Amino acid sequence: MKLVIPFFIAALVFTSCDNKASKTVKLAETDISTEETLESSSTLAHYICSKGCGSKGGDAPGSCKVCGSELTHNQAFHNKDADNTAPKIESPSSVPLPSISNESPKNAKGIFHYTCPNGHDKGGAGAAGACSVCGVALTHNQAFHN
Repeated sequence: MKLVIPFFIAALVFTSCDNKASKTVKLAETDISTEETLESSSTLAHYICSKGCGSKGGDAPGSCKVCGSELTHNQAFHNKDADNTAPKIESPSSVPLPSISNESPKNAKGIFHYTCPNGHDKGGAGAAGACSVCGVALTHNQAFHN
């Protein structure tokens, strides 16, 4: 019985190693399809041959593999994503949101936090805004804090 367990483990190790060879073949097949994709989209290479010899170009500057001339930067490589950008976000509307304030417009003494500079008693408020009577901008009332 003691010999069966090591033999079983050894058999598992050898059979699992055989599985890796088939994965290598699959990776090679994937690489071939990637190269075919690059050939079909040669105009989208980051760097292209300056003489236009028809090579695939490359991802970095260097020499052309076909004619030996210098690879130049391809601006179209960056422009290819311009058509596939995310939807444009429209600017928020110009309508101001109502302010939410937890404090009351008047303190315990009955004094408004913001008052009308024209002296309207009913035109005060708990936050900056316009006078409800005349529409003039309210001013901060320091007496509210005293």
